[in-house]
Amino acid sequence: MRFILLLALLALSRAVAAADPSLYTGVAGAKVIDSGVIVVASGPNAREETFEYVQRPEGGFTLLNSMTAANGSYRVNGRFDYDAQWNATAVHGTGFYDGAPVAIAIERKAGKAKITVTGKGKPTTSVSACDPTCLIDMAPSINPMFVMTRHYNFSTGGPQEFLWAGQDLNQARALTDDLVQIELKDETDVTRPGGEKLALRHFYFLENIPLPGGQMFRLAFDIWTDREHRPMAFRVRPPGATAVGTVGLRKGFEDIRAQILPN
Repeated sequence: MRFILLLALLALSRAVAAADPSLYTGVAGAKVIDSGVIVVASGPNAREETFEYVQRPEGGFTLLNSMTAANGSYRVNGRFDYDAQWNATAVHGTGFYDGAPVAIAIERKAGKAKITVTGKGKPTTSVSACDPTCLIDMAPSINPMFVMTRHYNFSTGGPQEFLWAGQDLNQARALTDDLVQIELKDETDVTRPGGEKLALRHFYFLENIPLPGGQMFRLAFDIWTDREHRPMAFRVRPPGATAVGTVGLRKGFEDIRAQILPN
């Protein structure tokens, strides 16, 4: 009996290790290009999001992500694989729906993104448009939205539209055939403690989520990156709302909030 228990504990430890967001660190030929923590400090969506962006040996990229709710209601993990041009190729996640673990896989192939959710009972599948490519999300992660800035055409400027697909990690909800819009609003320098200047890009991101009956649910995101596309901050709220909304800041850069969000 003790031997069986030991085997079970070893299997669990391996599963936890596989979900560790530092999975790629130290792998031969892999290079960590950015890592950190985004913190939503207050409100119903309070959480920490640990991330690591890795360039794989063949030139593609992987985003490893672990999200933990401040109230302890969930800890979910995601892995996003991209080719050398930052086009999503496959996504895998471990999540929880009503306290039960689920495994999520999203594969881009032949103009479609196939979403498979495996948990108790028969796996469920859904399909989203992804022609020739699309941006793939697994809420509550914010990091795929920062990846989207790498596809923005700065020469053209103005509002630009992208196909969006995804599956939530902390609730049973799929997002298919979504069309999102992103626009570079401004570029500015903020002054850090000690006088250091940090160049920021401010993007406005509008998401339209179709609802049953033909209605539309809309969310607006403000996203701040540096000029290397590193995530720095975000805000989400309904379009046109005057409330501050949900705000997330990169740990160690809390001082920039007063300069980018005066209200």
